[in-house]
Amino acid sequence: MKRLFFASMTAILLMAFNSCREQWPYYHEYKSIDNNAWFTNDKAELHVPALPSDTTLNMAVCLRNTQGYPYQHLFINLTVKDDTTQQNIKVLNLKLPVFDDKGLPLGKGFPFMETEYDIEGQPVHLKKGHTYTICIWHDMHSPTIPGIADVGIKLY
Repeated sequence: MKRLFFASMTAILLMAFNSCREQWPYYHEYKSIDNNAWFTNDKAELHVPALPSDTTLNMAVCLRNTQGYPYQHLFINLTVKDDTTQQNIKVLNLKLPVFDDKGLPLGKGFPFMETEYDIEGQPVHLKKGHTYTICIWHDMHSPTIPGIADVGIKLY
């Protein structure tokens, strides 16, 4: 009877640990935009540490903005560069909705609205022992855009 109880408790703990672990991001970081004015040539660089084994992770872009952001969407470019081989392994051009058709913010929070955009169908394949740099910059028609406080990445 004690064996059955111990085996059951062990199985429950292992399932609980695995379900929680899958929700934790491997990497989640923001880069602040100075004075909430993002210039075209300002690239937000985020440095991803080395992994203990080869893995494939999903990616999300994270954004914090104010009501002062004047557009409905934000167009960004994103590259993932393998620092070991100096090669870009992912290059993306993304259109992120910031406000809905009625002008209401899609993000939650005050004074900064925080929104997370899952990048569907674009997993990142990372190699054991390699470090990576993720660069994000805006691709708007205006050389500077107000209202963006932070931009970031989540790998999970």
